[in-house]
Amino acid sequence: MKECVLNSRRVLALSEQWLSRWFEWKDINQIPNYEGCGVYQIRLANAEGFPVEIPRFIDTDKEGILQICYSENIKRGIYRFLRATEGKKYTHAEGERLQLLKKYTNFTERYKGCRMQYLYKEQLNRREARVEQERLLKCYVKKYGEVPPNNNNFPNKHIDWENLLDSNTTKPFTFPGVIYDISSNL
Repeated sequence: MKECVLNSRRVLALSEQWLSRWFEWKDINQIPNYEGCGVYQIRLANAEGFPVEIPRFIDTDKEGILQICYSENIKRGIYRFLRATEGKKYTHAEGERLQLLKKYTNFTERYKGCRMQYLYKEQLNRREARVEQERLLKCYVKKYGEVPPNNNNFPNKHIDWENLLDSNTTKPFTFPGVIYDISSNL
């Protein structure tokens, strides 16, 4: 997924290191030691650790992203997600949703031998983590036409869609050949 940035002084004032400090993909069973705020992504990977492509509405997600979340405590968030996917009594809506899919659909059979991985990015505080999650979700929606399969909410609060920019240019984030005016609410 392309990294997106906002055209706003507040976000651009953060150090380049802070904006791009994603840790490496790790197996979901390797719970991180980081207990601070941040955003994290969970993806589906094959037995060799490579992402599993997931068909989406507009394009195929070659990174296999299942969800994009934020947490005040990354260690606790990933731990609760993992335990909820195993059917344990932990409160994590996305983990519970994935557990239901595993239990009542052909998810386990279809993705046999696959595993989940995560990566995370530290944030200064809860609000910054929430805003970063929303920015990442909007970038995902702009590319694939919908949120990742395990996310529930369509982003719309903190970040202006019109000012969401592709990090490689100063032009709005667009996808050539895929321009539809579906709704003025998007």
